[in-house]
Amino acid sequence: MCELFQVVVQDMSFIPNDDSLKTVNLVSFNIDELEFETEQDMQDFLDDNFSGCEDRLADDDGILYYDRTGKKYDGELDDDIYDYEKYEVSNDWANYDSFKTIEEANKHRDEVINDFKSNRNS
Repeated sequence: MCELFQVVVQDMSFIPNDDSLKTVNLVSFNIDELEFETEQDMQDFLDDNFSGCEDRLADDDGILYYDRTGKKYDGELDDDIYDYEKYEVSNDWANYDSFKTIEEANKHRDEVINDFKSNRNS
């Protein structure tokens, strides 16, 4: 069994079902663990622009920020935005580079987050 760790960015829009609430847009920076049966399967994945892996383990390790401001999200709205009677959720994912170690993936995720924050603060 072979594995890689892939940085994934998820844009999340929480759209209110009630006009008295506001839309909340968050960006989550995650690391997914990808498992492959053989080295060749892993190499095929890398050669094919990171497509074709069916064994993807998405941990709940997301680091979230408000999309517009770049301010870190600390769960202050969780009771509301995850209440599906109040909000509908729309998601869009972007896969970034893959790494052989979790440490390399964490370092790259930190770089992606820093780029995100600097773009929001400029």
